[in-house]
Amino acid sequence: MLAQQRYQLHFSHIDETLEEALKNGFQDSASNLTLWKCYLSCHWRQERFRPLKTNGSEEHLDNNPLNAAFERSINLMNQSFGEEGDPTGELTRFMAECEGLRDDVDSFRVLMSGLFESKIYKEQSNLWLEYISMELRFGNVTEVRKIYQKSIQCNTDSPQILLQRFLNFESVHGTLETYDNAALKCRRQQKKIDEKSAKDAERSVLQNKKSSDNKGKNRQYAKEDSGKSKNDQKNKHNNKPAPSKKRKLSSEPENQKDTKIVRQSTKSPEKPSFPKKPITDSTEIDKSKYPLTIFVSNLSYDATEDDLNDTFKHVAVLWT
Repeated sequence: MLAQQRYQLHFSHIDETLEEALKNGFQDSASNLTLWKCYLSCHWRQERFRPLKTNGSEEHLDNNPLNAAFERSINLMNQSFGEEGDPTGELTRFMAECEGLRDDVDSFRVLMSGLFESKIYKEQSNLWLEYISMELRFGNVTEVRKIYQKSIQCNTDSPQILLQRFLNFESVHGTLETYDNAALKCRRQQKKIDEKSAKDAERSVLQNKKSSDNKGKNRQYAKEDSGKSKNDQKNKHNNKPAPSKKRKLSSEPENQKDTKIVRQSTKSPEKPSFPKKPITDSTEIDKSKYPLTIFVSNLSYDATEDDLNDTFKHVAVLWT
């Protein structure tokens, strides 16, 4: 829409773009709000500057298209999202600003006063301040004073700012009498604010205390439950029957048992204890105690049995 207006296309193209966007549909309220703000701003620029030219002739528009577009935007937004669709009243504020620039004071005041009939807008201090700043353009001090008095009576999100602005306004635009009246009203309202803050603080302390007590009880209950579960486990353990001493049957296959037996049989036997003295011919030897035998080759033809015993006496006892 902005590009179409930038290139001075006929406004019907902008209308078609809006309708196409509405048909496609935006699920969230923020996108719809941005769409309508853009469309209304296009209408307002068309009304103020009239840059549109078609076929060499300039087209003049009256105020009705903008007002009709505003009414349609408000109705559709309320039907789809309610007041939460425009939480800060941007569409109404935009239209009220346009009415103020048109010097239509009555329409401006109708729009802004109707905006503050809703609680969601009444509690926003910045909306009151914007309303007051726009009202100051018309120079009606009495009307601004009424707006200040209404604003400080509401439970806004920043009441101290409104009170301070009210006093500043009376200091500049009011008399000493109006300033004293404003100061008295501000003191009374500040007292109410302080009492409300004290009650809220006391209520929050009580809520925190209740929540802490509930947490303590929950912890105590958790400890008791854990103690009961531990005792139950101990009782189950004490009452558990003693395990049977039956021999556990092996689940290994027979071939694995055979392999184990073979491995045990292949272990090297213990080293036999040999007598310290060499064995002579007269000594009777039990050859079953000496299962190991050696074969010595490449001996000299002159070697005798005594030479072999003398050579291997530290290793084993030899016999032939």
